[in-house]
Amino acid sequence: MLREYAGPLLGRGSVVAVSETALAILQGRFVRPERVRPGPLARFLARFVSRTGSLSSPFALQLVMQEHGRARVALAFLVGVITRLLLGRSGDLYRIAGPQASLVDDVTGTLPPYDKHIVLGPKDPQRVVEEIRRRTGSEAAVIDANDLGGVSIVAATRGVNRAHLREVFRTNPWGNGDEQTPILILRYSTSSAPPPRLRGLAS
Repeated sequence: MLREYAGPLLGRGSVVAVSETALAILQGRFVRPERVRPGPLARFLARFVSRTGSLSSPFALQLVMQEHGRARVALAFLVGVITRLLLGRSGDLYRIAGPQASLVDDVTGTLPPYDKHIVLGPKDPQRVVEEIRRRTGSEAAVIDANDLGGVSIVAATRGVNRAHLREVFRTNPWGNGDEQTPILILRYSTSSAPPPRLRGLAS
């Protein structure tokens, strides 16, 4: 797919940024909620998550438990509650529960026809970016970004400047609507050049 849509832009001096949701869909990591049977623990814990979070869905939470284990997720909830109440710190739930806790998208969180599915995060994203680099010569990263300024670099090759990528994607150049832009190519002309130009490639 990369060579078909971005062939002339690939190679040394460029960074291939891949949407984590698009990669997960390519890997077949999506499930219809009616095929998931949330257990009592998932139904109970989901009540304590903000309604804006995907883990507020017992269906999505059950899938995360299947990925990382019920004990780990339950511990993450316990620690998250304690540190929030005693220290005023947030985010421990997602740090401890495992990477899928922050990457999973509940229904309506993705473009049709996958808006009727729960989409997990990609599998082995580090292996994927290393393979992109080996085949194309470009550095590569898998990124989760949204229109609220949230940016997570899920995986990246060693030559990627993570701090710069976070700054570039803080405005979510992919868009959060129906732009259908799963790949962005960042081109660096020289080491002293201003921030690289962004070139979006529609799927």
